[in-house]
Amino acid sequence: MSDLVDPYGKPLISQQRAERRASLRAAYDAASNSSAIAKHFSTATAMSARDTNDPGTRQTLRARSRAECNQNNSFAVGIVRTMVNDIVGRGARLQVTDTRLSEPQRRAIEARNRGWSKASRLTRSVRTGVHAEIVDGEGFLHEATNQRQADDVKLAIAVTEADQITTSITGIDDEHNIDGVHIDDAGYVTHYERLRHHPFDSYSTTAPAGGDDTETIDADQMIHLYRCERPGQYRGVPAMVAALPLFALLRRYTLAVTLCAESAARHHGVIYSDHPSLDGIDPIDAMDEIELELGQFTTMPEGWKIGQLKAEQPVQVYQMFRDAILTEIARCVSMPKNKALGDSGGYNYASGMLDFQTYFAMIGVERDRYEIELYDRVFQWWLDEALLIPGYLPELPALPGGIEHTWIWDEFKHVDPTKVANSTETLWHLGLITDADYLISAGKDPEEHYAKIAAQNKRRAKIGMPLPSGATPIESLDRRAKQAAAEKDEADADKQDAKPGKEAATR
Repeated sequence: MSDLVDPYGKPLISQQRAERRASLRAAYDAASNSSAIAKHFSTATAMSARDTNDPGTRQTLRARSRAECNQNNSFAVGIVRTMVNDIVGRGARLQVTDTRLSEPQRRAIEARNRGWSKASRLTRSVRTGVHAEIVDGEGFLHEATNQRQADDVKLAIAVTEADQITTSITGIDDEHNIDGVHIDDAGYVTHYERLRHHPFDSYSTTAPAGGDDTETIDADQMIHLYRCERPGQYRGVPAMVAALPLFALLRRYTLAVTLCAESAARHHGVIYSDHPSLDGIDPIDAMDEIELELGQFTTMPEGWKIGQLKAEQPVQVYQMFRDAILTEIARCVSMPKNKALGDSGGYNYASGMLDFQTYFAMIGVERDRYEIELYDRVFQWWLDEALLIPGYLPELPALPGGIEHTWIWDEFKHVDPTKVANSTETLWHLGLITDADYLISAGKDPEEHYAKIAAQNKRRAKIGMPLPSGATPIESLDRRAKQAAAEKDEADADKQDAKPGKEAATR
C-alpha cells in the first residue's frame, strides 16, 4: 500500500498507520464476512426505524404476538397478565402535595378526582392500554365524552387498537406521515389519523385505508404508549417480539413430547416375529388388531412374540429445556424465572429476592414513565374540565406551573414484614425517610392515614384501650388542629394577596 499524499506531496497517513487501521477494522469478529457469520446475520439490515417497522411488518408481528400472548400460549398469557397486574395494580391514586393549597383544598381535589376515576373506569382503560402496549407494541388512549357517566365531569378515556391508527391512501408517500402518525418538520407529532371502525371488523364497510372512515385526533388529545428504542421511531412493536420464535419452538416440542407419550400409552402391545415366514403358520397381516380380555393369559402362534411399547416421553430433560426456554423468553420483559413459571420450587429466600431486584427496578421505571406520559396528562384533562363546573372544586388561588402532585401505587408485599419494619424503623430514626415517604411507598394517603389514626386514638381513649403510638388522643388532635389552623392562615394570606379576577388555576 502506497502512502497517501496531499496536493503538495506531503504524506497524509503513513504505511504503518494505514496497516494498523486495517488490522483494527478486522478485530471485530461480528464484522467478518465469513460464510458462518454472514449466514447468522443474514437478516441484519441498515434500514431506518421507520422502514424497519413498516405497516406490513407491524401487522404481522401484532397478529403473531396476539396469537401467543392472548390466545394460545398459557405461559405467554400469564407473563403478560402478571406484568399488567404488577405495573398497574389497582391504578395510581392522586396525592396533591401543593403547599400553596390548604389541607381541605387538597383533600377535596383528591376526593373529586378519585370519584371521577371510579365513575369513568379509568383503571380499566389504563390496564387495557398497557396490555395493548406489551402485546401489540402500542397502546392508544384519547379524550372522549360520556354523557351517561355518574360524575359532573363527563371526560372519558377511550382506548383504540393500533390497527385503527393508520393512514389514508393519499398519504402513504408523505414523509410527514408515519402510518397515521403525522409529524412536523422538527419531528414532533401534530395529530393522528384514526379509523372509526377496526379495519378487519366484519361490519366495517370501508377498506383498511379508506379516507372517508377516518377522523383526526390532535396530539394533545392522544396518549401514545410505546417503547421508543431508536431515534426516528414513531411506531412500536410487541415487547416479546424477539421471543415469538421461542414460543413456537416450545409449543412444537411440547406437542411432540405429548404425542409420543400418548402413542406409547394408547398401544397395549405389539405382536412381532423374528422369522415372519414360517411353514405351516397362517400369515398375519400388518396393522391387524387383536382384542384381548382384561387379565387374560394367551399364547402366540409359533415364532411370534408379544411386546409392549416403552413410554420414553417425557424424558427428564423436558422440564429443564422448557424452563430454560421460558427463562430466555422472560428476559424480554426483565421478569425472573420463578415469576414467569409461577413456581418458586428450588429457590431459597435470598436467591428469590435477588432475582426480583431487576424486575422491581423495571416496574419502577415503567411506573415513572406512565406517570409522565399517561396519568399527568389525564389529570390535566380532568382539571381543565373540572375548573369549568361551578362548585365542583373549592375556590383555588392562582397556581403558576399547575397543581403540584404525586401518584400513589400499590406496594409489593414482602414475604417477611418484620425485616421490612425493622429496616424502615432504622431509616426513620436516622432521618433518611419521612412518614409521608413511607406511607406513599406503602400505597397509603398520608393525610387520610393521620385522620384515621386520630379517630382511632379518640375511640380507644373513650373505651379505655391503650394507644399503640404512646401519645394521648388530646396531644394528637391538638397537634393536627394547630397544623390545620396554620395552613388556613397561610391560605387566607395568599388569597388576600391574589389580584381580583385572576384565573383560578393555570397549567
